Amino acid sequence: MINNNLLTVFPIYDSLSKQFHRSVGNDVCTFRLLTSKYRLLPFQFRRAPSVAVITSIKVVCYNEATETEILPDIPTGQMHYATTSGWDYITYFGSEDLDEVLDAGDFYLEITDGENTWYSEVFHVVCDVLDDDGYRISRDGNVREWSDDELRLYI
Repeated sequence: MINNNLLTVFPIYDSLSKQFHRSVGNDVCTFRLLTSKYRLLPFQFRRAPSVAVITSIKVVCYNEATETEILPDIPTGQMHYATTSGWDYITYFGSEDLDEVLDAGDFYLEITDGENTWYSEVFHVVCDVLDDDGYRISRDGNVREWSDDELRLYI
């Protein structure tokens, strides 16, 4: 069982039914979590102490339920395990590019350690395209644009 009271931007859940935590009543507010095709969003979650390590991280297409195993594509050193105060903390830093790029679309992660399975919030992969306002989504997932009048930086 996951008791994840961590306040993170990219939450990880023990059930698919907990996705869209930003819903209000029966309405789901659309707050897209954007990432570039080169990197996953960083995440951290906690679990009861266990010797099990992560054995699978799949990117699951939200609309089609197709999945791709990406654990082998995560660069060495990007996953970290720590135990403190009676919890295991599992962290993915997301500071280096994946070995393979992601396709554009809406996805969630399915993370398994052989004993438990967790699911991320839904996220949207953009593939170096301009957004509706004409700003380019950069390789690191940030939006940057320079004009003579101003610098716009969205992180």
